[in-house]
Amino acid sequence: MKRAFAVLILCSFAALGLSACVGSTPSGPQGDQQLWKGPISGMVSGEVEMTIRKSAGASKVLGRLNVKMSKAHGEHTGTISGTVNGKVINGEFSATFNGMATVEEGRGQVRGRFKGSFSENTASGTWIIESNEIAAKYTGEWRMTRQ
Repeated sequence: MKRAFAVLILCSFAALGLSACVGSTPSGPQGDQQLWKGPISGMVSGEVEMTIRKSAGASKVLGRLNVKMSKAHGEHTGTISGTVNGKVINGEFSATFNGMATVEEGRGQVRGRFKGSFSENTASGTWIIESNEIAAKYTGEWRMTRQ
């Protein structure tokens, strides 16, 4: 009887330990996230950082952008920051950008687009950011690698 009770106790602890290991393994959408980073260039300089949530069909893209604007073609200098939201379908990257630009003359809302190609470890393409409030339009290229 004592032996059966001891075996029951040991099996219970083993089952609890196994369930704790299974519970700590990332699963679902969180387990499929990948961090991507890279430079953005052209009329701004900085880095773009995005999280790609892989799924069947379309992968979801979420990220942040913080860049310095260089004076080009008589336009403004300053900074741009905001969020990126988009998707990857069949190797094509498409995302929108919404944020704020801070320049010598003040602050203004900006919006933009990222387009490009996406593979297993690299992504690259073009971008455009514009604002009606500060009468500016910026363009350039971006690259990212999976971290």
